[in-house]
Amino acid sequence: MLERWRLNNLDYDLDKLQSHINEINNWSDSPFSWPIKDSKWVDVSETLDINLINVVENTINTTIKKNNYWLWYYNTSKVLKPHLDKKFNGCKYSIIVPIVGDFELTAYIDHNNLYNWVPGVEEDIDVDQLTVVDKISYRPGQFLLLNNTVYPHGGISTETNRITLHLYLEDNNYE
Repeated sequence: MLERWRLNNLDYDLDKLQSHINEINNWSDSPFSWPIKDSKWVDVSETLDINLINVVENTINTTIKKNNYWLWYYNTSKVLKPHLDKKFNGCKYSIIVPIVGDFELTAYIDHNNLYNWVPGVEEDIDVDQLTVVDKISYRPGQFLLLNNTVYPHGGISTETNRITLHLYLEDNNYE
């Protein structure tokens, strides 16, 4: 099982991906006001270039859940509050492809079992009650394979207009 995360280089034309994003005009308000307030989402399952999916799958040697491709626009926020995803979308592994903005992600150990985050439930936890276990920075031209369910995680973007593509693994037992 993948413990926390794995950083990979993305061998794909970022200009092509950015051009696709510039054509999107149907962003929706996020169904969650937490962990990022005022963010927006859009489902790009029908319009995303399948070659990008193929590149990611070939890089990590496993399949991505079909028809579950989302763009997330941070809007004016730079901070992703620490949270723990309990198999969000039925998946415990996310792939985050940054399109705009570098990001520093922090993983924490939750000694007091403060996290049992469920989508739609807003809960601010004092970060001082958590222990930092690891940090990783990533940027456009890379992608992060993240186990969402083991360590609470959060971070800071270098840009207020951060945009990321979110994909999910088919296999919940990925190694």
